[in-house]
Amino acid sequence: HIVKNDGDSRRVSRLTSRIINSSVLPGGKNQYFTIDELKKIFGEDIEDIITSETRTVDLITRVNNSLKDIQIPYLLRINAVQPSVHGRIVGDTYYVITLGEKDDQTEFSRHDVDFSMVGEGTRSIISLLMQIEIHRAENRRTPCVLTIREFENHLHPSLIGRFFKYLVKRTLETNIDLIVETHSEIILRTLQTIIKNSKDDIDGENLDVKRVAIYYVDKKNSGDSTIEQLNLTSNGYFEKAPPKEFFDINSNLIKEMIDD
Repeated sequence: HIVKNDGDSRRVSRLTSRIINSSVLPGGKNQYFTIDELKKIFGEDIEDIITSETRTVDLITRVNNSLKDIQIPYLLRINAVQPSVHGRIVGDTYYVITLGEKDDQTEFSRHDVDFSMVGEGTRSIISLLMQIEIHRAENRRTPCVLTIREFENHLHPSLIGRFFKYLVKRTLETNIDLIVETHSEIILRTLQTIIKNSKDDIDGENLDVKRVAIYYVDKKNSGDSTIEQLNLTSNGYFEKAPPKEFFDINSNLIKEMIDD
């Protein structure tokens, strides 16, 4: 979590996402996290919230509502554990992170799963959602840039588009700008549909095409790279044909399958 100044001397906060891998998490089940380990997963500002039960409940409620919107069947819980001897608190507070697997019928969790035992994609989504909601709670007036490298990593194809669409909607409701590096056709196609739906006022989407910039980076044999800006129309179409061997890969594979 980095705070810098922009060209107009305004404070700009930047959230940088990363895949939450096993090296960040203590080993084994039923993990106990220190506050420093929580900050590695959810960002520095978690410390200001986690000490307040009311603010923690509000934060987790917001994240669980987001998980529901994205159709991820988990309920996040973070419980504080205070070591004690004969009723006397000794040592630092530790935290246990669990995910309750939701029952399709009742919306209640059937059983809990340890945070370390779910896939890296799910852990990363929860980390991102926590960072966004913490920023909303702590730095609502501070402009923010959220950067995500290789958005599609460790995510099921059907989840890539849903999560990206949700992030666009959620960040539009805040002062967070989104920068995504991707190799995924799904991301760009989803962005095109968001632009089109915004023009047609479908699903309440309202992303102005003027707020969108797409840059295509192509590495040459010489080792140098070229950067080309790809513009979209208000209908979601590219103004000119995008580079070959990106969007046509899937269609070429299908054509190869059906050709006699």
